Amino acid sequence: MLILDNSGSLTVTVPDASRTIAVLLPGESGDLPLPTSPSGGLVISVRRGSTSGILAHILRGLAEDDHGGFNEHGRRVCDQLTAIVRMACAEETATGRSDVHALFTASTEAIENRLWDEDLDAEALATRLNVSTRTLHRAFRAQGATVSLWIRERRLDRCRQDLQDPNFHHLPVGTIAAQWGLKDAAHFSRLFKARFGEPPRKFRAAAPQPVDDFEHQIEAGGRIFA
Repeated sequence: MLILDNSGSLTVTVPDASRTIAVLLPGESGDLPLPTSPSGGLVISVRRGSTSGILAHILRGLAEDDHGGFNEHGRRVCDQLTAIVRMACAEETATGRSDVHALFTASTEAIENRLWDEDLDAEALATRLNVSTRTLHRAFRAQGATVSLWIRERRLDRCRQDLQDPNFHHLPVGTIAAQWGLKDAAHFSRLFKARFGEPPRKFRAAAPQPVDDFEHQIEAGGRIFA
């Protein structure tokens, strides 16, 4: 269900096989808790037992009773419908905030677990979480982020950690990058420099170097001291 402010022009495209019910209700746009967006509208998921489910049932009934519209049903019906629409918008907005936050949390956790996968992108993540890519992008936009940028930044963070870790000093820079899904060495180097201000090899050179414990051990009286 799409709730829109009709103060501007609007074009809605639907599949040929779809049945569309359009209802124009009187009232000011400020009466509805619509989010700020280019379309100025709100997409409501029709759920059984919710206000949106009740509204959908009423609209279907009105469409069946009068295929030519229901303006003649009077102001009272319009007022009641407007009140139900307002309730549905408020309910969806409140639920949507909670759902969006939960989806964002689940998405970032899933990303952390699959940063090594070079094929990880918005589409693959949406499939894994059983949501649409549009819903996934909306969850990230609510946090001022994008899916692709989040994945890239977390991969760079992991690479930076490994380049600083003496335990991984024996691994080539390109191998570390590839382990976190960044297999194009030249591209990785550019991204790393843009993010951290210096190429990965220079960054690693300035990091603590591994210590060979045997070089710092002395034998005295049959005991080894580090």
